[in-house]
Formats: sequence, C-alpha cells, structure tokens
Amino acid sequence: MSLLWTLDSSDPSKLFADTAKTTPITDGGGVAAVVPAGGSITTDALQSTAGSRPTYRANYSSSGYPALEHDGTADYLSIAHSSDWNVSI
Repeated sequence: MSLLWTLDSSDPSKLFADTAKTTPITDGGGVAAVVPAGGSITTDALQSTAGSRPTYRANYSSSGYPALEHDGTADYLSIAHSSDWNVSI
C-alpha cells in the first residue's frame, strides 16, 4: 500500500510563508502553506492566521534535521475537504 499524503519539512521548496505559495520559507519563519511531497492526494496544508503557523527550523535543535516546530497550543495546518480523501482500504 502506498502513502496517500506526505508532508516533508526537509524540502524547503515545498514550504511557503504565504498561502498563495509565492514566498519561499526561511529559517525561523511561520509556515503558511505546505505542498504535499508525495502520495496520491495533492491537497495543500494551509494556515492563514499568522499567530497559528508552525515555525520552520532548518536545523532543529534536538535532531539537527529540518522540522516544523509547533507551540503546543495554537499552531496547526488545515487541509481542505476533498473528494480525493474518500478512499476505501
């Protein structure tokens, strides 16, 4: 079975600082949009509220790898409903 949807923080070309996906993300910036890295579903993950965006860390302190850092209370990305999500296993 293949993955349906994959988000990959190690590929900054898939991460954006705006929901229009025109401004590339930079280290320490708030992530407004993530384009799926793979899978059969191509729905983007978005966050239009600046204060609720996870932070992109190019070199996350505990692992040394790129990561999205969530504050544990209000940071999240939303995925719009799509008929593509109606799958049977």
